[in-house]
Amino acid sequence: MTPQLPVEALERLEKAERRQRRETAKRGLQALPVSVLGLWLLQRGLCGCGCDTPLNPLVEWDEKSPPDDFIVIAHVLARGSRGTHDRKNVELWRHACNKRDAGPDTSGAASVKRFTPDMQRKLLASTETRDPKKWQRAGKIPQPKVSKLSREYRKSLKVYSGKT
Repeated sequence: MTPQLPVEALERLEKAERRQRRETAKRGLQALPVSVLGLWLLQRGLCGCGCDTPLNPLVEWDEKSPPDDFIVIAHVLARGSRGTHDRKNVELWRHACNKRDAGPDTSGAASVKRFTPDMQRKLLASTETRDPKKWQRAGKIPQPKVSKLSREYRKSLKVYSGKT
């Protein structure tokens, strides 16, 4: 028999599902509505990671020390690894199980993302379009470096020494 899901917990999980669906759609990935109550019934109130620990819907979130039994909406294939937000990829997990399983996926996806051509283009564009006023340090705009072997450098020495 499946334990009951309190209304407050159902509303909180539905809100989290809508937020994750919006974030997934913004990334250009498939994002379909998923019924949280349907997930609860299909999983019979147990964690979806396979540990078969009963989910406790009454646990409150604490930012300083997140409780292990807090229910989260987890993606089996991480969205950073081109995972979608649909019934086949979404499950209800305990926070501890999600942290254990998603950590390696998200760190690996982040390192790959840094080296993709799209990300490199974004980094270059952000440096090219900087406002020169932001370059000022202590009231000075950085001047381009002049090589000591160049003609400009030798001319500047002659100007300072008074030679022509």
